[in-house]
Amino acid sequence: MPTATEPLSTAPTTRTSSLVAQLRMDIVGGVFAPGSKLLIKDLCTRYGASPIPMREALSRLTSSGFVQAEDQRGFKVASASAQDLVEISGARVLVETEALRLSVLQGDVAWESRVVAAHHQLNRLALREPGMPAALSTQWDEAHMAFHDALLSACGSRVLLELAANLRERFTRYRFLSAAAPGRAGEKAAAQPVQRDIAAEHTAIVEAALARDVARATALLQQHFQQTTALALAASQGLSAGRAAVGGR
Repeated sequence: MPTATEPLSTAPTTRTSSLVAQLRMDIVGGVFAPGSKLLIKDLCTRYGASPIPMREALSRLTSSGFVQAEDQRGFKVASASAQDLVEISGARVLVETEALRLSVLQGDVAWESRVVAAHHQLNRLALREPGMPAALSTQWDEAHMAFHDALLSACGSRVLLELAANLRERFTRYRFLSAAAPGRAGEKAAAQPVQRDIAAEHTAIVEAALARDVARATALLQQHFQQTTALALAASQGLSAGRAAVGGR
């Protein structure tokens, strides 16, 4: 993910909201390592901010799961573990399959157009950075998020959409961490990439959704998440001693 080094804009969002967005972006992108201290003084220097909005931004990120508050010890980046990855993935399956079910049932022509456009945009981008097979493309990742947003956009529930967006960003942090993870698992993944046609998976989900086949669309989405979780779990073994099985998620 890109780092946040440019001056922050105060419009149209508030200063605190801008800090929240940029801090979250840097945490997701791995600029700040899991478990690392977030010193307010250093962050204020980095982002050109004052302590009050910075502290508020960190508090907001605590409530959304990206930052942890320590009693009398300030803030740190949320830790990363296999168990946390599996729990986030499981919650994501529950939230996004329900939101997709509602979208397929309720979506109109405008929803169909959003899905088709987002899918087309995603298909035009490469998953990896050119010449860097171990690095995820930030452009592809943004288009991927937009694609999943479009699929759920007709669900009619603001709460479901907010939960889905939060879980997706928290899961994306593991995807970027696993791409940079050292050790045998990462080396094996780079040397022998898993044969998986992600574009075909997305196409199958779109076709089922547009055909209004609720059962098939939600089953394909769940399978899509399961495969992504299994790969991220295997590649992220070096990040934590914690272990968990994907099981029936």
